[in-house]
Amino acid sequence: MQPRMSGGSGFASDRWKIKRSDSVSSLTQQLRELEKDGNIHRKVSAAVPPKVEYSLTEVGEGLRSIVMRMRDWGRQHFGI
Repeated sequence: MQPRMSGGSGFASDRWKIKRSDSVSSLTQQLRELEKDGNIHRKVSAAVPPKVEYSLTEVGEGLRSIVMRMRDWGRQHFGI
């Protein structure tokens, strides 16, 4: 999974680009870990089907620049 961060205020405006090989359960596990660690906030809307939105917490926002630098390093060295 490769995050694609934009300049929005939260994760709702940012989209996650998911490779086909990533399973839904793997994504769910990763999101739960991020939520447990306080990096993201999960909001469930009472709709059919249920709608789930994620936003970065203050802690998560603090990691944004680090993640972006790691992304840039990966692109520079591995072309990803």
